[in-house]
Amino acid sequence: MKIEIKKIESNEHSLMEGMLDVFAEAFEDSESYSSKRPTPQYMAKLLKSESFVGLVAVQEGQVIGALAAYELMKFEQERSEFYIYDLAVLEKKSTRWRRDKTDFRAETNRGIQRSEGHFCAS
Repeated sequence: MKIEIKKIESNEHSLMEGMLDVFAEAFEDSESYSSKRPTPQYMAKLLKSESFVGLVAVQEGQVIGALAAYELMKFEQERSEFYIYDLAVLEKKSTRWRRDKTDFRAETNRGIQRSEGHFCAS
């Protein structure tokens, strides 16, 4: 079963909802991730910003993993880094990455570096 890593675009509301569902389930925190979800307009604005990246792992049409990262402009040099804010993989839904979430992080780090040209830190 193929797992696809996708950067969530501003018009992909269902993938953003999937990301929030993954975090709510993985962290057992429906209150934070489900009770007061942002409007589609807010989500689109966030996803259009250059300081936020939302990535999802999709398997058979379902979001099984998610990563939310923010860009932080550094003060010591003219550079920026992406910091991973949330990362989760639903192990029971993933056959390939059941044991090792590091695969998702490594793959998404490569994806951020390729698409944004930035360093990813956690």
